[in-house]
Amino acid sequence: MKKVIVALFLLLLLAACGSQPDNTEEADENAPNDTNENANSDTEITNAAIVYYSLTENTEEVAEEIQVQTEADLEKLEPVEPYPRAYSEVAGLVREQQEAGEFPELQDLDLNIEEYDTIFVGSPTWHGYISQPVQKWLMDTELADKNIIPFFTSGSQPIEDPQSDLRELLPEATITEELSMANSPRDDIEEEVSQWIENMEF
Repeated sequence: MKKVIVALFLLLLLAACGSQPDNTEEADENAPNDTNENANSDTEITNAAIVYYSLTENTEEVAEEIQVQTEADLEKLEPVEPYPRAYSEVAGLVREQQEAGEFPELQDLDLNIEEYDTIFVGSPTWHGYISQPVQKWLMDTELADKNIIPFFTSGSQPIEDPQSDLRELLPEATITEELSMANSPRDDIEEEVSQWIENMEF
């Protein structure tokens, strides 16, 4: 009789244990997924370089802000023979070069452009055109299949159709919408660069 009672007790105990709900799967489904939650929090531009020319530091200021926001490698183009700083001198020289189709020789860059997928290209606007040093670099550099992100600064006369000029120089590259900014002093560079990058499409 005792054995029967013990057996019944064990059966009741096993039945009670089996009826307990298993919430493990439900808990796993409802647990926060940190990986997915943060995966798309920011749009990042990776494997990028910034190549620019700046005579009066206006383009350089924008280039440095882009570097801060993207952490891209930064490199400045330097002509072998620097341009004069005085406007009266450089304006005449640039006009002569543009009319003659002449371009300055450039010093070698310290970065290997082949290692990058995306290149920010910055230039001042000279008489409505991309500056001679930047044009020279674009003509001499293999940039096919690269993402080219242009930015320009201008004192008075912006480039009339920068996309057409760039497509002529880089027929096999992908060229995004450019950022065009008036020369310093400016207090909104950070905000303008941020919005431009945020709206960028590749």
